[in-house]
Order: sequence, then structure tokens, then C-alpha cells
Amino acid sequence: ILHSRHFSSQSPYLQGTDAWIDGDRGHPKDPDFYERLMAQASGWGAITYEQDWLIECFLGVRGLREAPGRARAWQEGIDAAAHRHGRTLQWCMASPADFMQTVTLERITSIRTSGDYRYIIGSGALWTWFFYTNALARALGLTPYKDVFFSSSEGEGWDGDPACECEALVAALSSGPVGIGDRLGRTDRALVMRTCREDGMLIKPDVPVAALERCYRGNPTIEPRPLVGEAHTRHPAGLWHYLVGIHVWRGDEPIVYSFDLEDLGSLRPEGPLLAYDFRQGRAQRVEATGPGPAWEVELEPQAWDYRILCPVLPGEIAIVGDVSRYVSAGDARLRDVRATGGGLAFEALGGPGEGFEITGWSARPPRAARALDSNGGRPLEVRSEGGLFRIPVALGDRGWLRVQIDADST
Repeated sequence: ILHSRHFSSQSPYLQGTDAWIDGDRGHPKDPDFYERLMAQASGWGAITYEQDWLIECFLGVRGLREAPGRARAWQEGIDAAAHRHGRTLQWCMASPADFMQTVTLERITSIRTSGDYRYIIGSGALWTWFFYTNALARALGLTPYKDVFFSSSEGEGWDGDPACECEALVAALSSGPVGIGDRLGRTDRALVMRTCREDGMLIKPDVPVAALERCYRGNPTIEPRPLVGEAHTRHPAGLWHYLVGIHVWRGDEPIVYSFDLEDLGSLRPEGPLLAYDFRQGRAQRVEATGPGPAWEVELEPQAWDYRILCPVLPGEIAIVGDVSRYVSAGDARLRDVRATGGGLAFEALGGPGEGFEITGWSARPPRAARALDSNGGRPLEVRSEGGLFRIPVALGDRGWLRVQIDADST
């Protein structure tokens, strides 16, 4: 990925190029300028051109904004050059106008929606910034990027971050790139692998995590209220919601985080759900029309709660997915989850030879589970305990397996 900010008026890139000059800054007028950059990037093997400091380009060079259409022509010129050379684009430090202009652009695959990691305002404020701006990105079909994070919980300064688990979770729920900012030798592989498969493919939700409407009734950074974000995966059997609540308030006291299904607004389910507590490894059945909050938990400063909501299907059975990953039912891990006459079926996906466990819940232990193939199928082991069950799967060389689970309806 090649990174570009605004240009200095003294930059050799602008020599021989018609440009607007404004003090120590300059901006090219001719879209052929970006044609040359994309040709170079292609020759170097770059896949993405990141245009950073978009707001600084616009506000820092008056020539770019003194006539209507100039900023639009600039961005559409970059987009056209990227298209001709097969490159993609990432936007960064975008204004709301830049967000809106993306409706005419084809090559943008991700957009930064908050300040830089470890920016002076602190992690809590950055998470709030990210969740709020993602609501706009989500409405426009844009894929957010959170910026990098340190993955080690040990060490200080440039060696680690006590909030690394929450950073990794937020990055995984972004639906966009996951960037690791560790120095060499400092990466916690186990933490990073919760975001992806063994072959490195990210396991993502269908839409980016975004603040729920309840968050707009007050500012969780300056008021003792939780920051609550939602993302989801859609399968034929319904929606799998990923809900995270974070204590981002600047105060030192704990806050109580309670969640009501009404908070989901138009996404509120009509039928019963299973709420899987990712951190505790426990699950509870939740009625869609039940009174009071679905759950309540006290959070210390910068502490977080993470629940995965899964539809309870006919036969009183639900599938959570691969709970060793943050996005347990993302379509890079589970595909085509659907209810069957006597239970449910899905495809388990991963790298060739990868093995993992599928976690689910049922009112009674499942009657059977089997891997389907051209010979009809072979039985799979089912380990049941306290309502939850786990099924180990081995994908083999092809990297996928069709699984059928039969509920016990007696």
C-alpha cells in the first residue's frame, strides 16, 4: 500500500506540473498527474493507493476549493487512474463531503473513520469516534479501517497496549482491513488469529460495527453511559448480531451496561435468540418480547462486554459458530446456515487442512451430527455440556465441509 498526504509546494513531484500553490502547499490541477503515480505504483507491485489528509488537501489549498467541481474532478481523476491500472484506493481523514462524493467513485475499498491509533485523545474517545462515523460509512456502503494496533498486552510505550483485546475486537468488527502495528518480535499471534482463518483470510461481519441509536442521546466519552456498537452477518436462517459495549467514559468509576433488544431498532428479531457471552463462554436464551433488559453487567474503565446473538431455530437449536474467532459466524467461516426439517445445516470454511470447533446450543443434546459428502455422510463427534455443544471439524484439502446437525425433538 502506497501512502500519500498533501503535497509540498517545493515537492519535485510538482516540477513541470500545473498546480495550485498556496504557501507551503501545492495541489496538481491535471488528472494525468495521478495517471503517472498509478503507473509507477503498478510497476512497483503496489495494490492500493492511500490518499491521506483529504481534509488538509481541501482546506490547505484555496485553489482546490475556490470553484465548484474542482475537488470532485480531483477525486474522480484519482479513481479513473486507479481503475485503468487495476489499483484500489483507501481514503483517510475524509470530511463528510468526501464520504458523500464516494457515490461516484468505484475503486475505494476502505476508508479511515477515526483518528490515528494512540492519538492524543485516548483509546476510548477514538473508539467512540470510530463507532459514530461508521454509521455514516455503513449507510453509504463503505468499508471502514480502524488503523493499526499493538497486539501485546505486556510492555509499555511502543511494546504493548493493555487495551489490545478491545482494539483487536473493534478491528475485526470493522469489516475492513486489520492492521498490526507491532514492532518486530512483539506480535501476539494468538490474539491476531482471532480476526482471521489460518490461511490469513479475515473473518468479517457483513456490515461494519456502528453505534446504536441509544448512543446518540448522550456522549459516552463525557457522560457515564456505555458505547454500544452492532454489526451482523446474514444467513438464510436469520441475522447473527455482534454486540459490543465499552466503558469509554473519562471518569474513574464503573458504569452499568444494560441491553434491551429494543436497542436494535429495525433489526430487532421477532423470535427467540441465544445470547452467547464471548468472554465468559456462557449462553442464555432470550425471548424477543421479554420484559426488561436482556442482560446487565458492570464495566470498569475501558472494560468491554461482547455478546453474539443467534436465532433459535425450530427444534430449539442454535449455532454460534467458531468462538475462537471474534466474528464467529462470518461468511468466511460459516456459509449458508439454514434450518432443516430436523435441525440445521451449514458449510464450514477455512484453509486447506484447517481444523476447529463449531459451538452451538440446544434445549436437548443434538441427536446426531454428520459431514455430508457424495457418499451420504459420516458421523461427527458431538460434545454436549450445560446446553452448549461443540463439534470438531477437519476440513481436509478442499477447505470446506457441509455439516448437518439433527435436533432431538423428543
